[in-house]
Amino acid sequence: EVLARMQESRVGATLVGTDFKMSKAAVELAEKYDFLWASVGLHPNTNLEEDFDISKYQKLVQHPKAVAIGECGLDYYRQEPSDKIKKAQHERFTKHLELARACNKPLIIHCRPTQGTTNAHEEILELLEVHKGVRAVMHFFTSTKEIAEKYLALGCYLSFPGPITFTDMYDDVVRATPLERLLSETD
Repeated sequence: EVLARMQESRVGATLVGTDFKMSKAAVELAEKYDFLWASVGLHPNTNLEEDFDISKYQKLVQHPKAVAIGECGLDYYRQEPSDKIKKAQHERFTKHLELARACNKPLIIHCRPTQGTTNAHEEILELLEVHKGVRAVMHFFTSTKEIAEKYLALGCYLSFPGPITFTDMYDDVVRATPLERLLSETD
């Protein structure tokens, strides 16, 4: 029913993979509909023991309906991460960056800092600086205008979620984002 309503309304979607199984399913579903596309990736909070096997994901991302890599990034929100968790997330995100460069596909980046900080954003910005030229969308962006300006300077797009419609907390950030770099989304 949802797919029928989407087709009738001429709405398209990118199906976002959060692990290998979901990424594969996203590509398979996108293959069946001309208004669906897929991204493939391993979410930072998904089973940290699972290795991001670039060769497995590279096969998926080569599919013509695979348009992006992710959802990937750093997530420190739910808990103050141990050094082991931070290291695992950094290694996983770095592999996503390498795959994006090798396949010339943009990243969909998930970034959730520890509450009240910008730590994960600063770390992602450092990694993007090292991997300059990798295109990226900052998914569910809810940080400061200053952080937004740093992402925009690196060529990133900012995707704003539904909460911007019922709070004025992000008004300055939205106003500072050029329309051609602004996306809206829903989870």
